[in-house]
Amino acid sequence: MADVYNPAGAKVTCVGTLMGQLYNMQLYVQRASVDPGEWDEDALSEVASKAAAFLELGLLPLLTSQLQFYEVRAREMAAGQARQVVQGVALQGGQGTGDPMPGSVALCVRGSTGFAGRGFSTRTYVGGLTENMVDGNQVAAGTVSNILSAFNTDWINRLINTGNVQMEPVVYKRRAFGVPLSTAVLVPVTQYVVTDTVVDQQRRRLPGRGR
Repeated sequence: MADVYNPAGAKVTCVGTLMGQLYNMQLYVQRASVDPGEWDEDALSEVASKAAAFLELGLLPLLTSQLQFYEVRAREMAAGQARQVVQGVALQGGQGTGDPMPGSVALCVRGSTGFAGRGFSTRTYVGGLTENMVDGNQVAAGTVSNILSAFNTDWINRLINTGNVQMEPVVYKRRAFGVPLSTAVLVPVTQYVVTDTVVDQQRRRLPGRGR
């Protein structure tokens, strides 16, 4: 599906590798209603820095050292010549103990908006799990709790309560009732949840399938 835009939002792409395969994590945000304004270079730089800090201090300490990030891109969700800021980073997991699980193994974290329907939630697949985090085909309860804390405490609080611009995570909605929208709808995420602790498989992250 072709991209649908909404200049009130910004797309943050965290670019890295997991066991040598390309690993991207996409997050969508908008400026909070109490702090409206355009996504100028300063605001894009700030959200890129917030995402890098979330990775470094919130999420990566929980995961394998085989997961590394080298770039964070923040782009306004406008058509045509949209502004974009690219920040180089050198971030690596490492406090997750135990041998790494295959790169395809991931936990699905959902961003909940308080509205029913698949289109009103967002999914982020967190890879980089280690063997001691998985019991059979289930992600351990402690690991789920720690990852959710990273998203709900570090990411949301960092967006709202740090820096010069108040922001909030959003669901990027391109369709309504199966019909493509001309302008994307951005719905604020109120919390991140895990509704199914069974591991997900993303085959494109296996060696030889991705980049």
